[in-house]
Amino acid sequence: MLKLQYTDGSQKGVWLIEPKQKLGSDRKNDLVLAGSDIGDFHAEIHVQGDSLRLEPLGGFGCYVNGNRIAGATPIKLGDKIRVGSVEMQVLDPRQQKAPAKAAPKPSASSGGGWALVAQQAGAANKRWAIKGTMVIGRANDCDISIAYDRMSRKHAELKEAGGNLSVRDLDSSNGTFVNDVQVKQETRLKAGDKVRFDMLAFVVDGPKEDLNKTVVRPAIDLAAIQQQAKTEKKAAARPKPAAAKPGRPAPQAGSAAAPAPAEASTSAGLPVGLIVAGVAAVLVIGVAAWYFLA
Repeated sequence: MLKLQYTDGSQKGVWLIEPKQKLGSDRKNDLVLAGSDIGDFHAEIHVQGDSLRLEPLGGFGCYVNGNRIAGATPIKLGDKIRVGSVEMQVLDPRQQKAPAKAAPKPSASSGGGWALVAQQAGAANKRWAIKGTMVIGRANDCDISIAYDRMSRKHAELKEAGGNLSVRDLDSSNGTFVNDVQVKQETRLKAGDKVRFDMLAFVVDGPKEDLNKTVVRPAIDLAAIQQQAKTEKKAAARPKPAAAKPGRPAPQAGSAAAPAPAEASTSAGLPVGLIVAGVAAVLVIGVAAWYFLA
């Protein structure tokens, strides 16, 4: 995939994504340019793979390698184009030799190796490494700037921390999607997930979870388990106190036992009632005999 780079290095370059990019001073353009000689909608770059055409709009001036063009004109790798007073060049980052940089210091937050891999035609397999917190959008000051007309100027935030990667939508107009489900809050990503910013699709590349990794559990204290089993066994073997009989409250500690109810007394083993009846019968017979004799 080709890139449009400012020749004076004043701003970040933009990736040329199909089908086209709009250039001008209006904020609705994919590439917003500043200058008194820049029209609101100054020009368009039509993209089909690595094939490019620059087309002026509204009679505004556009130049290719110093020559003014009147209509849609093919441009190629290495060509310099000028829109108003802004000059840019078509470059292929794959052919650019990056300047030597000092090796970055190890960091706990930058060791995950996360990246987004483009799936869009004309940008297939282009890889953007994610380090720390990065903003993706079509604005020039985004960490990942892509000139795609359906992407918001600041579309979403990608955050790599602690070996994990997440994405958060920044109130974009056309939405952020993870595996075809729209997300608005911070959402954790894993290797192989499909992320879309509107219809611009990427696949997440990063560390894969090791399903064969052995989980180490804490050591078991066998002696403590055996001691607990013995304690529970002794508690179960202790005799339980007898339950009080229903209807009679158990005597309270320290109180005298209630006297047993007195049984009816007997004489010679005979019931008291029978003896009383016999005495009464004798008295009646005696009174009757005295009456007749008198």
